Parts: sequence; structure tokens; C-alpha cells
Amino acid sequence: MPVRDAPALAADPGDELERLRARVAMLEAVIEAIPDPVFVKGEDRRFLLVNQHCAQFVGQDIDTMIGASDADFFPPDQVEWFYARDSEVLRTGEQDEQAETITDATGQVHVISTRKGRGALPDGRLLLVGTIRKLSAVVADAVRRESELRSTLGVLERLTALMPVGVLHVDREGKLVYAFGPDLRAMGMTPDRVAGAHFRDLRLIWPELEPMFEDALQGRTRAAVLEWRGRTRHVTVAPVLDARQRSIGATLISMDLTEQRLAEQREVRAERMDSLGRLAGGVAHDLNNLLSIVMMGTSVLRDALAAGELGEAMGQVRLLERSIDRGSRLSRQLASFARRQVGPPTVVDLHAHLRPVQVFLDSLVGADIQVQVQLGAESPRVRILPGQVEQLLVNLVLHAASAMVEGGTVLVETTCVDLEADPELPAGRYVAIRVRDQAPPLSRAARERLFEPFYDPDGRGGSMGLATCYGIAVQAGGRVRALGGGGGNVTEVLLPRTEAEPGGPVEEPRVRVSSRPGLRILVAEDEDVLREQICQLLRTAGHLVPFAARDGQVAREWLADHADEVDVVLSDIVMPHLSGVDLALSLDGRLPVVLMSGFVADHLLRLPDMASRFPVLMKPVRPDELLAALALAADEDRQAR
Repeated sequence: MPVRDAPALAADPGDELERLRARVAMLEAVIEAIPDPVFVKGEDRRFLLVNQHCAQFVGQDIDTMIGASDADFFPPDQVEWFYARDSEVLRTGEQDEQAETITDATGQVHVISTRKGRGALPDGRLLLVGTIRKLSAVVADAVRRESELRSTLGVLERLTALMPVGVLHVDREGKLVYAFGPDLRAMGMTPDRVAGAHFRDLRLIWPELEPMFEDALQGRTRAAVLEWRGRTRHVTVAPVLDARQRSIGATLISMDLTEQRLAEQREVRAERMDSLGRLAGGVAHDLNNLLSIVMMGTSVLRDALAAGELGEAMGQVRLLERSIDRGSRLSRQLASFARRQVGPPTVVDLHAHLRPVQVFLDSLVGADIQVQVQLGAESPRVRILPGQVEQLLVNLVLHAASAMVEGGTVLVETTCVDLEADPELPAGRYVAIRVRDQAPPLSRAARERLFEPFYDPDGRGGSMGLATCYGIAVQAGGRVRALGGGGGNVTEVLLPRTEAEPGGPVEEPRVRVSSRPGLRILVAEDEDVLREQICQLLRTAGHLVPFAARDGQVAREWLADHADEVDVVLSDIVMPHLSGVDLALSLDGRLPVVLMSGFVADHLLRLPDMASRFPVLMKPVRPDELLAALALAADEDRQAR
């Protein structure tokens, strides 16, 4: 077998040269006798020695291969792989054995196992010695499948790097095999940190995953929305099955939903502000009319009193009272729409909550659209949060009106229906709220997707309005759907009816004025004019006002030394420095408290039993109701003591 020039191996003459040649010949004979392909490379990656089996495997002769390199016989991508492994072996001296697929000069594909090691010549030059073994068909097929899987895994890794997801895989023993994806990296689950660990080790990072992996390894898929350090993630853990449907592992896929949730919340807030803006415009129009009535009425009243015409004066007083009541209803409807309703559902009279909303609908939709409301003959009761009734109707009407670019009529109607057989709802009695527009009819595909968040069927901009209606209806045990047929579009909400009595009247009841005067009442109100009027009202009714404070902090400081001079505290809720709620709590039951406010913010209603502990009067409050509430609070406190 030829080798490189003898001077590269030895340079001594005589017997030493003969002995060296004998040793080389013996080495060549031994290498040639090995049934597997054998090769030796120098540091420049060129072949120094190959046996006949190696030459035959490559499809060349020995003389052609000596002095040549892999680049002369194999495709560039394979050569790059060979050189990378060769360099690692020459650098570290560690043996390398791997199964790989190569293509020879004839284009034939072989699955082989190569083993490489490092040697050295007497002069210190390094050698790379390798052997090649063809694998059996079964093993070759397994290696080929593994190669395909690795390729697929690489594609998945590149895809997940572009999305906010993470993938974590465990074997049948529960050991973590791999982890990749930006979502897992954000949680510190990098491949080097999870390698060799067990999924139970994750309990310190994310305890909710342990039972999900346990179920997945038993063949059950689990999915959940989980919180992790202030961020929301949708997590699915699914079993990995073999051809016989046996579990051989489990895979977790997590997706960070935080930004999506924040975007949805921003969209909801933007829609609410837009609706409130239009609503406020309509309310301002009606309020200006009411203020005009008040201004005219006070002028007529002043003239009538000056002329001694008491009958005319009383008539104007009644007109002013009616206008004030109307303004009160307007402001309360606006407040109900603006704030979030919390707490358990209650039984409400549906029509009693829908009638007041009619005042605002025309203002919401614009001058070129009319809203007609036709309530059914029956007055159905449903179990729902009261504020959600108004929210349903406003969102449905806004959606219908936004589709009518050329104007028209939006028809709102209610009717009672009995369902006997329905694929979505149980049989029973329901009330239907239908909103019909005169816009071009939607396609069936658009109707099916209409209640998806931000779905935009006609280019008007996606919204959360109908998605909110869907959530309200489902939470109440009903449904909402878009109906086809006829001109325009119909959106129908079905809510289950109940025969239970309403949880409370919609309109606040009138109360009679107490005949018991002489109470000592502290007044805390930040509106100066209103505070003066309340004090004058109380004194006229025969009560004493020992102190009037402009905020809760001043009232609390005064009461610290003068609590025994007061029978009842009357306080506004929303005030600077200290709210009325905090003032009431600071008294710790030592004095009865009556609260009043024009708008009760959610954070001030943080006590679930506040209404039972402290009576709350909503402004504007009638004088007789205010006096009666104060007298009742004083009487109940006296009886309790």
C-alpha cells in the first residue's frame, strides 16, 4: 500500500531504514486486513493513508485518495460537517463516534457509523485516524428517522423563536429532554438549565405544571390559563403517543397572552370612552334643556313671590321639582353606564331597566338614525347584574347604528318565548331582546364570527362591544346570536326568565319626613354652596348643626374632641384628604353615619356590607328623604345602645 514519501517518516540510512520499511509494510498489511474502511488524515485534512475498503466505499482507487481531501469526493454540506468533527477531535483528543448519512460520488446514500481518534508522529505532527462501518437496514432506518426528526425540530425551533411561545418536552420517565422558545427563556427555562431535570423539579418555578404533566403522561391533555410573575400564559400539556397509542412522553406548549390581554383591555376602555363621549353629549343636550327650565322657573317664581301670587309660585315649584327629578334620572343612568357592576346577579324587572335607557338612545346614534323601542306586553324578570341590562342594549344599538352609514331606523323589541328543544339552551321560558337594523345583510360566515373580539366584517373597525354582549348573555345562562333573513340584520339575546321577586325596586321609594326634631348633626361636604343649603335645611327642620366641615379630615379632627356634641354625622363620600367612607370607619361605631354621593366609585365600595352599615343617599337627594334618613339613623343608634 502506498504511503507518503519516506523522508516524511524517517530519514536514517541503512538497517534502520529497512527496519522502518518493514514496520510500515506490517502496518499496511494490518490495516488492509481490517474489514471496515480505515483512513488516516493529516492536520491539513488530507488523506495520508487509506485501505482498499475505504477506497472502494468512496468509489475511488487508493492512489487517487492519497493527498486528496473530503472536498474532492463529497458534497460541500457534508464536508463542512466532517471538518467540524475533525477539528474538535484534533483539538481535544477525545474520541468521536456518530451515525450519519453521506452521499458517495455515484449519488448513492449510505447510513454509516464513523469513529475518529487523534494520534501523533514522533515529530509532534497530529494525525486523525478513523474507521467507517455501514449500519444494518434497521439501524439505518432508525438513524434516518432521527435525522428527519432533528431537522423537523430545527424548523420548530426557528418558528418558535419568531413567536411568544415555548415548548418543553419530557420522556416517559418525566425527564426533561429539551426546552426552547422565547417564552420559556423569559422564565429562565433554557436548555442548559433543564437538561436532565425531572418535571417535578419545576414545582419551585411553576407549581401548577406538576399535575398537568402527571395527567399528560397518563394520556390526558390538560390546558389552563396560568399566571406567572404578573404575566398571563395559556399552557397546554399533551401526551406524545407511539404507533400503538402508548404514552412515550409529554409536550408543554406555553404562549404569553399578556400583551393580547392588555390590547383587549385598551380597546374596551377606548370603546367605553367613545360611548361615554356620545352619551355625555346627549346628556348635556337634555341637561341644558332642564337648566333652561330651572332658570325660567326661578325667574317666574321670583316674580310671583314678589307679586304675592302664591298659586303661581307653587305651580312653578312643582315644575322645578319635576325637572330636578328628570335630571336626577339622567345623571344616575350615566353613572350606571360608566361604572363596573360587581357582586352577585340579582332578579330585576327587565322592562323597568330598559325604559330609562330610551332617553339616551337617540343621542347615542346621531341625528340621521331613529331608535324605536317596542317592549312586549309581559314584564319579564331575569337574573342579571342591573348595570349589564343597560350595557347590553347600548352595545347592541351602537353596533346596529354603526352599520347604517346612510341612516335609517333601529328597532328594539322584546318578547317572551318558550324553548322546547334547542341544541344550545335547556328547555324553558326565555325573554328575547332583538335589535334590527337597516344595513346591508351580512353573510352567514360573517354572522358566525360576529361575536369574536375585534372581528371586523365590513371594514368599520373591529370592536369588543358584541363580544361583551356575548359574555353577559352566557354568564346569565342565555345566548346571543346574529339572525339572517329579510332586510337588514337582527341581533337576538335570549335570557332565561324567572318568577322570583326582584331583589330591589329600580326607583328609590319616597319616605315620609320624621317629626322628630332637635338632632345635633355634623355636616361634611366639600361643595360650599351645597353645604350651606344642607345646614339651612337642617336648621329650618329644627335640628342643630354644631359644626360643618369642608372635608373628612377636618371633620375627623373636630370629632376627636367634640364627639359627645353630635347625634348623627352626615357626610359626602368623595372629598379631598379623607373620604366619607374612611371618616365613617374611623368613628368605629361610636356615632351613626349617613353617607351621600353623586357617584360612588368602585374603590369606595370595598366593604361588602357597607350599605347595611352606613345608609347611602344618591345625589340629588330630596329634602324629605334626607331628613328621614337622619332621623332613622339616630333612632336605630339609640335603640342599639
